[in-house]
Amino acid sequence: MRTKDTTDQNLANALKNLMAQKPFEKITIGEICDLAKLNRRNFYHHFKDKYALLQWIFRVECFDSIDFDNPTNLEDKLPSLCYYLYKNRKLYASGFNYTGQNSLVEYITKILTPYFEKEYPFDFFCEEQKEILYRHIVQFGIDLFMSWFQGNPDMTPDEFCAHILDQLHFVKAKLK
Repeated sequence: MRTKDTTDQNLANALKNLMAQKPFEKITIGEICDLAKLNRRNFYHHFKDKYALLQWIFRVECFDSIDFDNPTNLEDKLPSLCYYLYKNRKLYASGFNYTGQNSLVEYITKILTPYFEKEYPFDFFCEEQKEILYRHIVQFGIDLFMSWFQGNPDMTPDEFCAHILDQLHFVKAKLK
């Protein structure tokens, strides 16, 4: 493993450990660096901010393993996404709470939008309306994940996947 990869993973492990103890928004770069035994300059050599680090974790651990760079069918990828998020629900419940600039929600929206554009074309909307609609659909999906993490953690990933697909089909049918 290259040094950059090792450092990136070390910082990622530090952030994940801290997120198990407190909310993401309360974690500082200094705390991440202290736990990773790196200086701040080293952190900023690898990541722009803690949001970029969280996005990196999600991309490397989830999206790359599920091959989200190759948009085929979202429904085929959803079970793997559900299993990954369920396994890491404490981490992402914290990460999804921040929704501002550079947020994980913004990043996921950017990645999932091509899937929705392909599977839910909504040709009767103008491009600006579609962009808003896709952003809201992704946020709706994230809200469903959050309610699953917080309200019904006993629901299996398969049960939740079926639930979220039902919800997406319902939205798609209503917008036709």
